[in-house]
Formats: sequence, structure tokens, C-alpha cells
Amino acid sequence: MIPYLLYIFMTLILAIIFDKREDSRPKRVWYRITCLFLILLAGFRNGVGGDTLSYMAEYEDAWDSFGNLREFISDSLFRQGRMPLWSMIFTTCRYFFESFYVFQLLHAILLNVTFFYVFKKYSKHIFLCALVYGLTGYFFLFNTEVLRESLAIVCAIMAILYFVKRNYIGYVVLAICAILFHASAAILLVFPLMRFIPIHYLTLAAGLVLSFVIWFLSDTIVSHLPSSIVMSDSSLAQKVVHYSDIKSNIFGFLEYALEYICFPYFIMYYAYTREEDDTYKTEQQQFIAFVLTIGVLSAGINGFARIRNYGAIFYIIALADFIHLYVHQPKYLFLTRSMVLACTIYFFSKFYLAYYPYSDRYHYEFYFPYTSIVDDEYQYEYRYEMHAESTVINKDNSTRSH
Repeated sequence: MIPYLLYIFMTLILAIIFDKREDSRPKRVWYRITCLFLILLAGFRNGVGGDTLSYMAEYEDAWDSFGNLREFISDSLFRQGRMPLWSMIFTTCRYFFESFYVFQLLHAILLNVTFFYVFKKYSKHIFLCALVYGLTGYFFLFNTEVLRESLAIVCAIMAILYFVKRNYIGYVVLAICAILFHASAAILLVFPLMRFIPIHYLTLAAGLVLSFVIWFLSDTIVSHLPSSIVMSDSSLAQKVVHYSDIKSNIFGFLEYALEYICFPYFIMYYAYTREEDDTYKTEQQQFIAFVLTIGVLSAGINGFARIRNYGAIFYIIALADFIHLYVHQPKYLFLTRSMVLACTIYFFSKFYLAYYPYSDRYHYEFYFPYTSIVDDEYQYEYRYEMHAESTVINKDNSTRSH
């Protein structure tokens, strides 16, 4: 628990001291120290996170299963649901480094350096961004859970940055790499259309209507999936069936519409219109449209909810800017902004407070207390049981219908 509290305290103090100042050497040094802190926290963890436990077990046998290259890729893709680029990187790393901890350290470096680079590029409140990144659960999600998808997200972020610079070749190459890491990165294919979506509250209304229509027709859409996909025995087919089986009633849709569409759009729109810096206005418009599009699909089809991860970094930046404006402009729309901020905190808290009835534990216990590579295994053995039970959470959600 101490490392987490230290990070929160450190970033909060640094945000107060440096975020209102111009760029300087001490500011850059402390920013790098903050990034390094998270890299070490993620890189030297031991059994922190649910999916990490699966990756640790998978890593042990990664090189032994390499065999014939064609058979290896086919087996990874169709039996295990692993995209080729992930399989190659994961297995190659296993060949050179016997310890999984080396892989997770390299993973933490790539992921967090990318995030901190984008924070600095698109926000004046870089330490507040770092604080929000740690508090909202995205740090734990990307560093300890969705390791495959987070590498796709790194490629996706860089692809988007190339696209807004009009480097379309770089965008295509990185988008392909992202998809080869994780199939969910196919959402990048819609990003070129974001320049045509206007940023206005009427756009939000249109998005809500469209999402409702998609939600209403989602069963029909899923029922028309090619039978060759649904009837297949492959891991990918099983995932399609599993995610398509996640449905919600009208109350569930309204909750997701607020969480995925309304509050993110309000926060990003407010920060976009109130921030004085016009340097990246064009890019920010496309980022807002991208997050809105992702929200519309996620609320409309529940099985698509994980694609929200691809817009997370832009949401984090906007949320940090929103909090800064909230603190420094307390009289303007105070009640509205307070309600939006409070509800946003509530939605993020659900990440930590998801309940595991059979284990009688909560999701935050995957990460608290923190255990490092110098700790003994027995300190986190209960997390194996929690991870095995993880699918129970969706079944117990009263806003979902099955």
C-alpha cells in the first residue's frame, strides 16, 4: 500500500508546484522520475493483477511450444486466440530471458514512456495527468491485466499521432501492427472518419440516439454473424460468442450510456472549449470524436466495451484538464461540473469495488497490498482463486440480461 500512497502524494504535490509553471529543467527531471516510479512499480511487481498470473504461467512454456513457425502461429491464433505479433514477441522474449519479470519490465517501459510522452505533448497539466492515470485504474488495467491489448494500444496511440500529422504511411503500418497484437485494434479503421464529425452537444444527442438504435438491434446484428464464425471451435470464435452473449436491459443501457458516452463527452468537450491553448485544437476535435464513437459502440453492444481502452489516454488528458478547470474556476457551472465529476469518480470506483462472491473479495485486492519480486508467493495466492472466478461478476450484474 505504501508505494501507491507515495505515488499519489508525490504526483499531487508536483501538480501543485509545477503544473502552472512553464517548462523547466526541474520540471522535466521530476516528470521523468514520476514515469520511472511507475515503470519500477509495474516492472518489479510479483503477482499483482489477475491476468498477470495467466501470463506468468503461459510464459514458462512459451518457447517449448514454438516448433514449426506456421503451426505455432496457427495454434496461437485459432486455439489460444493470440494474434501473431504478440505470439512472436512473447516467445522471442522467452527465448532470450528465462524470467517473466524481464518481460514485464520491458512491457512497463514501453507502455508508460508512451503514455507520459503523450501527456506532455497534449496537456499543460502533466503531473495531474499522471495522478489521474494512477487513480482511475488505467495504470493497473494496462500494466497488470490486458498486457496483449496494451501493446496494441501503444501501437494505436502512435498510429493516431502519425495520422493527425498527415503521415498516412506511418498510420497504416502502426495500425496493422496494433491489429496483429490484438484484434480489438480494428477500431482504428474508423479513425480517419473522425475529422468529419462536428464537436457540438447536438453531436452528443445524435450519438445517444444512434447508440440506442444499435443496442435495440444488437441481438439482430449478432444473430447475423457468419455461421462459419459462430459455429467454429476456435478460441476467437468462442470469444465472439462469449462477448455477444453479454446483453443489458434498458437500465443497463442507460448506465452505460452515461458512463461511456455522456460523461466522457461532457468532460472532453468542456476541457476543449475552456482551455486557452489553441495549438492542438484540430487534433483534440478528432480525439473527442474518437472517444464518442467508441462510447456509442460500447454502450450499444456490450461485448464491444473493451475498445474503450483505445481512447483512454485522451480521456485521461481531458479529465486532468477538467479537474484543473474545476479547481480554478469554481463559480462557473459549479453544480453541473460537481455532479459530472462525482459521477465520473463513481464509475471509475466500480473498477475497484467489483465483488467476487465465492471468494468474498473485491477487485482492488488484485492490486492491494502491493507485492514485489522480493516478496514470497504465499502473499498473493488468493488471487488465483479470484482470477478463476472473474466471469461471475458479469453474471451477477442486475442491469444485464442473459
